[in-house]
Amino acid sequence: MECPSCGAEVRDPEAVFCARCGSPLGRESGASTEQATEATTSAQPAPPTEEQRTVSTPQSREPGYDPGPAPGSAEPPLEGVVTARQRPGPPGRPSIESPYGGYRGGQRSERPDATEPADAPGESKGTAVPVREFAVALQKSFVSGGWGQFAGAAAIGWLALVGLGALIVAAAAIGSGGFPGINALDVLSLVVVFGLSIMGVSLEFSNLGPVGPSFGMIWFGALAIAGYALSWATARAVAQRSPHSLRGLMIEGSKVALPFALYCLLAALLFKISDVGTLAASAPQALFLGLLWGAVFGALGGLRSMEPLPAIWGRALESVKTKRRSTYEGIAGAGVMLGTTALASAAAFLLIIIVALARGDSLDGLTIGGVGAALIVLILTLPNVLSLIAAVSLGAPLSGVGDSLGASESISIIGFGGRTSGGLVLLLLLIPLLSCLLGGFSAYRQSIDPSKMTEILVAAACVYAGTLAVLALLNGFSFRGVEGVSIGVVNTNFLLVTLMGLVWAALFGFAGWKLAEMQDPDAPRQSSPDLEHRRQGSAPPGYSQEPSRRVPDADQPAPPTTEHRDPPADG
Repeated sequence: MECPSCGAEVRDPEAVFCARCGSPLGRESGASTEQATEATTSAQPAPPTEEQRTVSTPQSREPGYDPGPAPGSAEPPLEGVVTARQRPGPPGRPSIESPYGGYRGGQRSERPDATEPADAPGESKGTAVPVREFAVALQKSFVSGGWGQFAGAAAIGWLALVGLGALIVAAAAIGSGGFPGINALDVLSLVVVFGLSIMGVSLEFSNLGPVGPSFGMIWFGALAIAGYALSWATARAVAQRSPHSLRGLMIEGSKVALPFALYCLLAALLFKISDVGTLAASAPQALFLGLLWGAVFGALGGLRSMEPLPAIWGRALESVKTKRRSTYEGIAGAGVMLGTTALASAAAFLLIIIVALARGDSLDGLTIGGVGAALIVLILTLPNVLSLIAAVSLGAPLSGVGDSLGASESISIIGFGGRTSGGLVLLLLLIPLLSCLLGGFSAYRQSIDPSKMTEILVAAACVYAGTLAVLALLNGFSFRGVEGVSIGVVNTNFLLVTLMGLVWAALFGFAGWKLAEMQDPDAPRQSSPDLEHRRQGSAPPGYSQEPSRRVPDADQPAPPTTEHRDPPADG
């Protein structure tokens, strides 16, 4: 007789349960259920010693399936056979722990019933929308991408903008005597919109005509402070990600631009001042400039996560120095030119303030609070002032300035592209003259190969003019009035700044080079072929490599020689 469940041979003709799997045998005899129950209770089967009951699986019902020996037997079990552990159950019916997580023999089993068809592979498990699974997957991608850290870093940069906006509003309140009749919410909105204006977002007045007035500029000093805070926070976020290349660091850091731009957009949409008109920041500009400056300072923050920026800059210069020595010397000369230009522009600005105060025209109504407010604004806009003076000192025209608000004209201290101003303003020409002379002089002193003069001066001129052109492009003051009363944009033409910068750096850089060459006692006086062969350690064609002999002067005795001389003759 065979067990209908596992197919094992049953030797006891009176057995009610299978000795291997514990399933009822279901004998077709005339005995009733009561008799089977009495037989079970009267003679309980002894606990198995040599054979272990196994789980009845769908594979065990297949013909030819061999369940293999029990775990307690001497013969090792075959591979793929699942064994089970015996657990105590009700009397008369053994309980078997199923490897599928449930229990048989009176206990609940999690294995699907044979009457219920299992889900086919690739078949949908339900028609409901998997909202929970989607939320979990979204959360995992958010955490694995590091967006939580970048959102926090962007919040720090945005709070730095708001703090600087509060400083600007405080300076305006001190200088104007306060804002009477304005509530706290309007003050907060004023702080936020002026914080956004630091990036160059225009502040627009609506409900004051068909085209309302607007104001916009980039506060270079304030933007540098906010950018430092954003890059510092981004460096901490990228340090937890630890990419292994400079490109990976910059890409990882620029991810902060997305949450930063979203913060700026929400601030522009939510914070507005509604009184006579509505003062608000331009939302499209807030989104675009938030992405732009967030990507720039985020990339710098990614680089800062590896080492400080001065160390990275120094390492980059060392690489350029190793590969292209002439380019490195040109960059060093341009650095001297730019540094001297900045210092000279600051001195010129200070001289302008002193002259204005000496005339006494600006002292009317001047208070301590006004001086403090002016100093705050000056600190936040000092790079703007210095770059404007440097561009004007080159001779580039300053456009958008006239005698009235409706006029639009250009002025230049040399009359190039506009009317000349004349007077003491011509002294500003000393700024690029002295800067480029000193840059060319320093480039010669730092050069190890004076024959590379052209390459060095070209590199210096390109870096000098390019830096001033970028500053001129970003530095501008835009204002739009009502009903056609408009100044437009007050700035310098960056194309003319580039041209004039190249001319000044090339001409006076060359003059400074020659000046240093004349002052150098060790400057070579030979022709270029002779100099080149001396550097290579060989003599030019037509020259003898024997040491030259010096002709003694007439008043000096001739040096003794080793030649044999005959003794003088006697008498």
